This record gives sequence, C-alpha cells and structure tokens, in this order.
Amino acid sequence: MFVDLFINGLVEGCLLALICMGYSLAYGTAKIINFAHADVMICGGGYLVLLWLGGSGPAPAAPLLMALLFGAAASMTALLYLPRSARLRVLTAAAVGMTVALLTFGLTGRLPFYAATLLALPLTAMLAAAIYRTIYLPLLLRNAHRTSILLAALGTSIALQSWLLVGWNSGRRVFPVDRMPAGLTARAVPDASTLWQAVTEYGVFRLTGNHTLAALDFLIVVVFVLVVVGLALWFRFSRTADAMTAAADAPLAARACGIPVERIAGHAFVIGGAIASIGGTLYILRSKSLDPTAGLSPGILAFAACVLGGIGSLRGSVAGAFLTGLAISLAPAVPLERWAGKMMSPHIVGQLPSLRLSDWSYGVVYLFMILIILLKPRGLFAS
Repeated sequence: MFVDLFINGLVEGCLLALICMGYSLAYGTAKIINFAHADVMICGGGYLVLLWLGGSGPAPAAPLLMALLFGAAASMTALLYLPRSARLRVLTAAAVGMTVALLTFGLTGRLPFYAATLLALPLTAMLAAAIYRTIYLPLLLRNAHRTSILLAALGTSIALQSWLLVGWNSGRRVFPVDRMPAGLTARAVPDASTLWQAVTEYGVFRLTGNHTLAALDFLIVVVFVLVVVGLALWFRFSRTADAMTAAADAPLAARACGIPVERIAGHAFVIGGAIASIGGTLYILRSKSLDPTAGLSPGILAFAACVLGGIGSLRGSVAGAFLTGLAISLAPAVPLERWAGKMMSPHIVGQLPSLRLSDWSYGVVYLFMILIILLKPRGLFAS
C-alpha cells in the first residue's frame, strides 16, 4: 500500500510541478501572481483539445466562442512581438488572428488526440501572452499597485470561467473515449499479455510484485522530465533566457543595458502557457472530469505548493510541488485513528470529528503553507 501511495504522490507532484512552473515564471520575471494561469490551462489543454476531438456535445456555440477567444489572443500576441515601426502592423496582427480563428473553428472534431494536444501548445501560449499584453502590461507600465494587478488577475480568471460557461455550459465532460489512444485508458490486463500489449492496449505497466503503474502516470513522469530538461537547456544556452534572468534580478540595470524588460517578461507567459497546456491535458486525463471551474482546485493547490517551496524559483516551486503531492497521497497511510484509539477511550473518540488524515490533507497543506510564510516568507527552497 505504501509503495502505491508513494508512486501516486510522485505522479501528483509531477502534475502540480507542471502547473507551478507557470506561476513561478510569471512571478519571477514580472512579480505577478497570475491567478488566471490555471484557467488558461483549462481553456487550452482542456476545452480546446476537447473541441478538436469532437466532444462539444450539446454546446453548439462552443466552436465559435473558442475561435473568437484564440483568434483574439493570436492578434494580441502578434502586436506584442511585431516591431512598433513595422508597416501594416495592425493589419498583420488581424490577419494572424483571423487565421488562428478559422483554424480553431475548422478543425472542430477533426484531429486525433496527439495532434490536438500538440497544436494546443502554441495556441495556449498565445492566450497566456495575450492576457499579459492586454491586462498586465498596461498596469505594469503605469506602475500600478500590486493589489490592482492581483485584482486584475482574479477578474481575468473569473472572466475566462464565464466565457467557458457560456460556450460549454456547466456540465462535466470527458475526452471522448473513442478518440483516445488505448494506452491512455487503464484496465485489467490478461495474464498472457506481453509488456508491449499491456502498455499499448491496456494502459498498464506491471511493476515488481503486485504493483502496477498506469501508462498515463508513466507518461506524466516522462513529460515532466522532458519539460524540466528542456527548460534547463534553454536557460543554459539561450540569450533570451539570460535577458529574462537579468530582467528579473535587476530590471533597472537591464533597461540601462538596452533589454526590453516588459517584452522579455512576455516570454515567461508564453513558456508558462505552453507548459500549462501540457499540464491541463494530463490533469484532465487523470481526473477524468472537465468543467469551467476545473482549474480552481489544482490552481490554488499549485499556488500553495509554489509558496511552500519558494514562488519565483523554479527549483523551489518544483520541490514544493513534490512535497505537496506526497503529503496528500501519503495521508491515508498515517494510522491516526488507531493511534487515537490507543490513547483515548472509545467514547471520546466517538465525539471527535473524522480522524482520517486523508480528510484533512488539503487543510494541513494550506496550514503548513501559512506556517512557512510566517517563519520563512520566501519559501523552503528559495534561492
């Protein structure tokens, strides 16, 4: 039991880490707590993939509204990156937005799963960059108070949820099973099956003893490792990454050196949006549920993990994500009820609330986060 819970905690940590990276990149470069990050994740990695898989169901307005959302996002992203001196700048941005909108609308129900997931990456990145360009950047240029930016982030989160609610209604949805690869749906494995059959046809890895690992969980770990390695290489060899680090550490000095700090901060939202698309798709596959508020719970939990480890630090946020995932997963292994039964009479135990630590695990994580804020405000692993 403990081994299975520990493996589940590692997988949960990988998923949370994919969400935490977006929070840390936004805060590390622009000092913005981007509460809309989880909703961007659900828009791109969830509903956009669902649209292209053909799971719109009783939501006839969904294709048009999603096309408008991502088309507008593409236009705003083009305005962010096109040089201000470029001729026909607005017309070029409008053409980009129109192309993306037509692509989004035209591919409704036409893509296989992996193609939809990969194509959702740049579009989700555009949505994150557009939010930065239209909402956060004007506030930063006006030197707005951090409270105003925080309220803008909360408003953006609610606006995205409302947009999804109008287009898709409040019903819970799942990715259509008939459009999903067989290896991503775990089910009982016949004893005579080979390892390859077990993974590709039944979605299960056989480990030592009676332990098994869903192929989806293995995919989550592999994707997390690839993202971490990719980010590490990018920060090690990219001049843009050097500029981003300089802009985060010393923005005044970076401006004096000619670094466009505000534009460089937009790169953090682009990268965070792309990672969020991956995390959103994997989260929905694992939770088997999608609704307009699906990003609320993992988003708040990931933010708590960031604060716990050290928001603004990628290493700290990832470490906090693994601590949080393991704490939640291993909670059922703590025999709190049995310990209480040995120390107190059955009558007293019967008057107490639930002593199963799994019922308290989320609350314990948030209380621990508050304690860390009081004792070490920068987080446990902040550099």
